[in-house]
Amino acid sequence: MKVKLDDLLLAMDFVSGGYSFDNEAFIDTETGETYLAGEAVDEELPADIYENEKYISIPSKNDLGIGKKTVIRFTLLEMPNQLDKVSAMFEQRGAYGKFKSLLQRLDLVEKWYAYEDQATEQALIDWCELNSIPLGNENRVKNS
Repeated sequence: MKVKLDDLLLAMDFVSGGYSFDNEAFIDTETGETYLAGEAVDEELPADIYENEKYISIPSKNDLGIGKKTVIRFTLLEMPNQLDKVSAMFEQRGAYGKFKSLLQRLDLVEKWYAYEDQATEQALIDWCELNSIPLGNENRVKNS
């Protein structure tokens, strides 16, 4: 069984979605199939999904540490002179909005999204390795 990274990324985005904290996603470690559970999903789940160890809960971006740490690493790489400003942003509400406004002013939005995507994919690949979940050959992360 090989799991598609794209399927896991979609499931993780679903779990990480801001509309509901009740969203869950699972992977069947025997078949590689993913299951979504939440208010906006009308998918029937296996009856033993919460008891059977073959189902593993797919983490959210928060669970994987994608967030402030990724922002700080990007800031250090691409705009180190803004580190104090960015750090201060993330001590207040609305940090991502302010951060994205700064990125727009510095013309770094596309670079940020590419960096964030790569960090997210790598964190999910690492999670799969930790949980002995084999991925298909379509992994998109490229080591720079």
